[in-house]
Amino acid sequence: MAKLLIIDDDKDTTVYLKGFFKTRGCQVIASFTGEDGLTSFEKDKPDVVLLDIKLPGITGLEVLKHIRTKDKQTPVVMFTALGNDLTRKEAQDLGATNYIVKPFNMLELEGVVAKLIHK
Repeated sequence: MAKLLIIDDDKDTTVYLKGFFKTRGCQVIASFTGEDGLTSFEKDKPDVVLLDIKLPGITGLEVLKHIRTKDKQTPVVMFTALGNDLTRKEAQDLGATNYIVKPFNMLELEGVVAKLIHK
């Protein structure tokens, strides 16, 4: 069973994504801050991370930097409602596997996650 970590401060989005991916056979861990997300990442060793850019405390980009210092392989899909080319480039430069703008096209997100899980 694939393990998915969602790090997003938007509880409604997180609850929705958690339910969506659970029905598709994933074990889902949710964190609502960057700090908690990093703790969950180290403890739970997920197969894929879904990471919001705008978080309270440390930002998603900072979380990505921390993840990449410890793990270069785990796919990290960044998402944000504030999609701009500069942020996208920074996320890619830091090692993001993919970048998706909210609101999600759930079929697209599901396809991205499925490909990353079945690599």
